[in-house]
Amino acid sequence: MWRRLRGVGVVVAAMLSAVLPAPVPTAPREAAAASPNPLTCAGYPEPRVFLESQTWWIQTPGKTGTTFGHMHVGACLPTERTVSGVVGIDVRIILHDNPGEFDYWNPVLVSDTQELSLSHVTDLHGLTCPSGTCVGWSHADVDTRQLDYDGRQELRIRAYTNTPDGNIMHSSINAFLDLANGKTVNPLDRRAYQRGKGWYTGSGYCEASFLSAVPYGPVSGTWAPTVLVADHGATDDLAVTHHTIRIDPDFHATPPKPGTIISDGAGQLAATALSIDTRTLANGAHKLHLRADCDDPRGSTNSGVLVVPFTVDNGSTADTTPPTTVPPASRLLAGTRLGITSTPVRTAWSASDASGVASYHIDRQVDAGSWTAVALPTATSRAIWQGLAFGHLYRYQVKATDGQGNTSAPLPGGSFKPLLAQQSSTGVAYAGTWTTVRASTASGGSLKYATRRGAYVKYTFVGSGVAWVTAKGPHRGSARVYVDGLYRATVSLYSSTYTSRAIAYALNWSANGTHSIKIVVVGTAGRPRVDVDGFVRLYRS
Repeated sequence: MWRRLRGVGVVVAAMLSAVLPAPVPTAPREAAAASPNPLTCAGYPEPRVFLESQTWWIQTPGKTGTTFGHMHVGACLPTERTVSGVVGIDVRIILHDNPGEFDYWNPVLVSDTQELSLSHVTDLHGLTCPSGTCVGWSHADVDTRQLDYDGRQELRIRAYTNTPDGNIMHSSINAFLDLANGKTVNPLDRRAYQRGKGWYTGSGYCEASFLSAVPYGPVSGTWAPTVLVADHGATDDLAVTHHTIRIDPDFHATPPKPGTIISDGAGQLAATALSIDTRTLANGAHKLHLRADCDDPRGSTNSGVLVVPFTVDNGSTADTTPPTTVPPASRLLAGTRLGITSTPVRTAWSASDASGVASYHIDRQVDAGSWTAVALPTATSRAIWQGLAFGHLYRYQVKATDGQGNTSAPLPGGSFKPLLAQQSSTGVAYAGTWTTVRASTASGGSLKYATRRGAYVKYTFVGSGVAWVTAKGPHRGSARVYVDGLYRATVSLYSSTYTSRAIAYALNWSANGTHSIKIVVVGTAGRPRVDVDGFVRLYRS
């Protein structure tokens, strides 16, 4: 059933069973005491927050393009919370002044090695709303065990509407699930933050991002979340021509309510820590509205919006509690490149606080020496990359300061050493024909390669992380990777340009253990060569 809202009145439309193949609730299921409330997020097995994205397609002022209104997709999502098994998702779709026809929505599970686009949910197919506001609710169960890894992984909710000109309007909201399905922990690293994305045929993505932890508890005093409004990064994306950050706008109202403007200007907005004085806001629920506008040459503007809810509580009792921090954890990652005497290592941390986290301070210790401050990209950055020298002992510690100026005590992570095993080192065993060649760009000045299908190299080690170092180029093929006897991935080494000391595959564990990694030559037609330049491991002390 759909609801149509005009101004302040509400008219409930009759069920259109010919269009909707299955009934959907006209409103959140508040009447069923045992059911979760999909607007307030109460009643779910774990804490959740209602996150929403929007996509707009509006005629650019002074141009002659089309206008097809906008679409919302929102849901109570357990972002940054531990879940396992099947997770139920209740999705709200809103069309406003949108003459198009809603097609479907679907969940997508994403890790560093997988992107699983799950079944289309079509019970709102045909929903249209040429004027006013129309609301539909839908449900799907997502089996998180389909991902190969545990740890922080991404869930995306994608929604699609067909516009009258034959194009597609698409919006996407995401959440980060801390999976605990009894599998190897290998957290997602790529763009691990909240994004609201708008997409239109021929325009690509236009998106707004929230880089801080989503606030589950109330905020008070000065709240300083970090936001980013920039293009999605794909070649077909248009440039961001305007950005706006507002609190509590309502563009469905008559007349529209602009809300409180925090930032507004031409072009994109680089990662910025906002300064929001919550004492100017009433205690209670509010919404932070982040919008990116991307002008299209056809005379319309494609917009992507992210809406993050937050609650203000500036009661008489001041917040004197420092943030709760999670210690830094360091990992090896694929897609990076080995240095001559060092390896890139990603170190990440986090914190939570009722007043929001305003800043982090990170120190690094080398070989049990003194602690030295590490410069961060932004005050609320939650990860850094550093090239760490082989054979040295490293440790990081974190302090977090909240919006009230309370600072936590330093919390150190574990100590670890990055270690390099050359392709000829003890613990590296070969089967099949492998040829040694000298190469000035290789680690140690030489490497081994094989071209025969089935030839393999196996490295046995003790540690908490491992990475395979190789070479990529136009004449390199593919290899299958096995870890501890289990198939993990097929890795292509093809690249249009040559890259030496490339880290093609990496895997990490929470503690030291005895492991093995096996690289098996696939024998790619026309370019079967696979190189081994060594292996990097992290050893926790």
